[in-house]
Amino acid sequence: MLNIAVLVSGGGTNLQALLDSEARGENPNGKIKLVVASKPGVYALERAAKAGVEGVVVRRKDYAASEDFDAALLAAQNGKSDMVMAGVTVTDERLKVMDFSDTYAEGIQSIIVPEDSDIASADDLAGKKRNSVAPDLPDYIMEHDYVSAALRTARDLDASEADWLKFVEELRQRKG
Repeated sequence: MLNIAVLVSGGGTNLQALLDSEARGENPNGKIKLVVASKPGVYALERAAKAGVEGVVVRRKDYAASEDFDAALLAAQNGKSDMVMAGVTVTDERLKVMDFSDTYAEGIQSIIVPEDSDIASADDLAGKKRNSVAPDLPDYIMEHDYVSAALRTARDLDASEADWLKFVEELRQRKG
């Protein structure tokens, strides 16, 4: 039986699909033994713990060079797994320290705009104001069901900016 390590960076929905598949007996030749997260506190680590799988954190920002990070990933799973499952970009540096399977999926990044938009490529975004979500918020939202519920309620009630500012001020007053 193969011991499998899974690399995660967020909520762990892919990890959960693998754990569920394993629980249904669909992976008779492998068992998930280790989950390696790229940052602490991600929900994927909770999913691993609930399934009785060891979880460790190897933070990318703790390593100056990508080769050092890759080496740390290998060290984290050294002796604990026979293979690692992850969405990792193949680079010349990584090829020096690990083997990869044949590519089985490729991600394509797209910009989705309304039909009548004048934006046809990423270059057309230069100089334009655009809304974005801070990198740390999606994980926070996914890890706290009440935050998702609040956002859905605000959407359903068509909450205005003034409504949100009042809500945030009330929270600040309660926390003192």
